[in-house]
Amino acid sequence: MKKLTYLGVLLAVIISLLAACTPAPTATPAPTTPPKPAAEKVTLTASTSWVLSSNNVDGFKHFIDLVNERARGQLEVQLKGGPEVVSVKESIGAVGKGMIDINHNNNTQFPISTVAEYATSFSVGFKVWEDKDFLAIQDKFYREKANAVILGAAPNVALFYMGTKKPVAKLDDVKGLRIRTHGGLSNVVVAGLGAAPSTIAAAEVYPALERGTVEGAMRPLQSVVDDKLYEVIPNIISQPLFSGNALFLMNQDAWNKLPPNLQKVLTDAAVETHRWGETYYGDLESKAVKTLTDKGVKFNTLSPEEYARWRKTTDEPVRAHFLKEAGPDAITLLDIVAKYQK
Repeated sequence: MKKLTYLGVLLAVIISLLAACTPAPTATPAPTTPPKPAAEKVTLTASTSWVLSSNNVDGFKHFIDLVNERARGQLEVQLKGGPEVVSVKESIGAVGKGMIDINHNNNTQFPISTVAEYATSFSVGFKVWEDKDFLAIQDKFYREKANAVILGAAPNVALFYMGTKKPVAKLDDVKGLRIRTHGGLSNVVVAGLGAAPSTIAAAEVYPALERGTVEGAMRPLQSVVDDKLYEVIPNIISQPLFSGNALFLMNQDAWNKLPPNLQKVLTDAAVETHRWGETYYGDLESKAVKTLTDKGVKFNTLSPEEYARWRKTTDEPVRAHFLKEAGPDAITLLDIVAKYQK
């Protein structure tokens, strides 16, 4: 009996020793998922309708800087140049065909997009292009007709003023004057005021005024400074009569390939650049006024009643022009302009 007990104890000791010497089973490692490769950086090429040294391009450069900073390496916009890369005339086609991804366009190719040029101040022009209904109609048109998406309006709005050889104080003073224009809306507005529009290339404006071929010109103030037109048109109506606009356009196919977060980077940067431009280009306008005043130019401010008379006189011709050239959507767009113009 004692022998059995000793054997049992001995067996228990042996089993315990064997267990201690046996390595513990190792857990089977779970299968690992290989890490996803980092998304390849998207590079977009860009061009502008202006030479790179022009302050008109400063807003586009600001936009590109915002995009490249906020995309955090996921996207980069590379500015390739101005009209030497893609001519202004061919810019819409180049964007639509994907020859260039983004274009800072001078907005002269389609009459419907020039409706915003009937705005007569920086603030009205900016509000018009930030109106959701206005932008939706314009964007739909560009997607269908040009295979392009409107990222937003560019901030380099040009306000056009009437400069004349003789002083002008009221509408009757304009009747019959030969005024230099550049076609399109400028012709319609000038003719609506009772003057005679004369389409002349920008480079020929000074000699035409000097010779008396025309008696005035519709020009932005900075152009009056740069081209020394103050020497031949010493009188300027201080209220703009219409404006010139620009757009940031993107190839629709390239746009559709972008993830939503990068699309938002582009559109947000366009909106912020637009608002930034109101101050930037407004300051340039103020400097031009001072320069011209120092040069002896006399600015004549029309009374609110007289200016309203000028505007009312041109309203119907402008509506008829856009209805003919751009269709019924243009009337909806003009109503939006009028809402902010008041």
